[in-house]
Amino acid sequence: MLTREERSDLVNLAWNWDSAYRFEVIDGIWKATSVVDPPTVLTADSADELRQRVRDDYADRRRTTSPLLGDRMRT
Repeated sequence: MLTREERSDLVNLAWNWDSAYRFEVIDGIWKATSVVDPPTVLTADSADELRQRVRDDYADRRRTTSPLLGDRMRT
């Protein structure tokens, strides 16, 4: 079961990155699945670590793919 803070972190991630990633926490592992590339699943031990991995992955995708992903880099 997630703590109140973890639930808040999960909601925050989903709010900011909803169009690009789907989020879940399973057995303490934080996961983000790319909407445009579902086989890509980022994992982390915390919301903060996952947030940084999502930012990095998103930045890499913007550099190598298209502007269709929108502008989510500020979150």
